[in-house]
Amino acid sequence: MRDAIIDVVAKNEVRDTIEAVRDQLGVPPLDSEDHSSKRKYVTKALQALSPTQLVPIARQFVDQYPGTRDRPTEAEVALVRNSMEWIVARGIQRISETSRRELSEVLSRFRWWGPLDPLEVLPRLDTAPDLQKWCFDGKGIFLWSLLDWGRKSAPVYLSRGQILPSFGLQQWSDKAVRRLLARILSSGVHSDEQANEIVAALQPILARCRLKLARSVDYEGRNFHSVVPLDQQTPDRFIVFASRNRKPDIYLSNVPRQQLSVTPADDDYLHYDRPPPELGSYLRWEDLVNWWATKHESDIEESRNALGLRLLGSLDPGPEKWFFEAYFTRVRPEYGANLPALLPQVWLHWDPRRQSDQRDRPVVFRQRMDFMLLLKNGKSIVVEIDGKQHYSKNGKASPSLYASMVREDRRIRLLGYEVYRFGGAELTPRESPEVVLRFFRGLFAAHEILPTTI
Repeated sequence: MRDAIIDVVAKNEVRDTIEAVRDQLGVPPLDSEDHSSKRKYVTKALQALSPTQLVPIARQFVDQYPGTRDRPTEAEVALVRNSMEWIVARGIQRISETSRRELSEVLSRFRWWGPLDPLEVLPRLDTAPDLQKWCFDGKGIFLWSLLDWGRKSAPVYLSRGQILPSFGLQQWSDKAVRRLLARILSSGVHSDEQANEIVAALQPILARCRLKLARSVDYEGRNFHSVVPLDQQTPDRFIVFASRNRKPDIYLSNVPRQQLSVTPADDDYLHYDRPPPELGSYLRWEDLVNWWATKHESDIEESRNALGLRLLGSLDPGPEKWFFEAYFTRVRPEYGANLPALLPQVWLHWDPRRQSDQRDRPVVFRQRMDFMLLLKNGKSIVVEIDGKQHYSKNGKASPSLYASMVREDRRIRLLGYEVYRFGGAELTPRESPEVVLRFFRGLFAAHEILPTTI
């Protein structure tokens, strides 16, 4: 990964642009001005960094290479992405070499590329090599590389069973294999009936890896599949948060499919309307900023500030605000681009009635949570800040209030949420930064979210 980044920057940039690219990738500056060759300059800047420190640099390289000259090729991006995913996974892959061979063998029994050519499916995964020409004969593909095409050389022929191994299936990260299966089973490649047949054949292999193919529905009502752990919860898909004034206006837009919609009202609440994080990923703060920037047609830095102020404005003065501020002043510097989004005032339950409306059925208790994070494998983390109103009435301890609170906690946990509570007395302006930092270090380590600083 390090060598691939060095090769691209040294090849694509000139001395006038190389330092700007270095800064935008997040590479620390050199101690002193260096007048050596471009390659030596970039090598010197990167060689002291650990693999963990290289991960946010690689992510920026993959997501949006900052150079203004030539762009990295698809193969160069694929190499960096694959290496980055191996490092993040710490070299541990659930899908073994044997299972990958079995997956390839099972897929070769199907026309897994559907109505497309195989290479129309593979390149979208950013794993196919640079090719000039290919030809599909119904059973396999003829390949001409850039070099062979120029020399008019004979093509290489790959049968159905050879296609995936020849494109490096054994060397792909788990995430790349999962992207392949998701692409094959997408509605643009296979009908629901065809996808179900392929899923049934693949499930026994994935089950031996403690994985499964799970079907979900996107916001346009189309089915899609993801490879998920056997014990994974269904990701939260309808996020309404940052409430300030009135309850959200939520309604069923498609009753048979149980699809929800919400009336826009940014002054009162926000609705994150993008698909849930992809498998193995999580909702990052930068994802939320990009969503806000697109929604308001503003630049990233302006959006980052505006969104932060909007979220802060949804919180009550005191412990809630101190908790949120400590997250960004102490936790964000350590986690940088890896920082998960901390969503305030999230609607976990919703009852359209008011307390005064309850008759035979009581209004749902505790509909809104103080904070939520959407982490890997569909895990949702609820954080509650407990003031006196959670356990006392008129200044006196209330066993009934406390019992209601812990009863609701049990119910939320059984729905698959992790619930963590802080006493308001823990969160003072002086103590909050260290309390919050210690908590999130432990939480993120448990969920395999790496800091960008050591």
